[in-house]
Amino acid sequence: MGFRPCPVAASSTAITTSGTATTQQVWELNIAGEKTTVLIPSGTDAAATAALMRAALAASNVIDVSGSSTNVIVTAPH
Repeated sequence: MGFRPCPVAASSTAITTSGTATTQQVWELNIAGEKTTVLIPSGTDAAATAALMRAALAASNVIDVSGSSTNVIVTAPH
């Protein structure tokens, strides 16, 4: 018996933003040892927050990012 690779499907997670930031905040997500940080200024609405998150995650090149409006969908390739 030797090592036999087991196919693993990609994994996806959806993040939904809502409301408007009432203070400046920092959002962080750590995936596969890669930390992504996003500054969310006070007054930023949910759609703009999601857009900032999608842009920062896409720039990390660790995961696939999609979504629209207030949604961020992250998919870890297998």
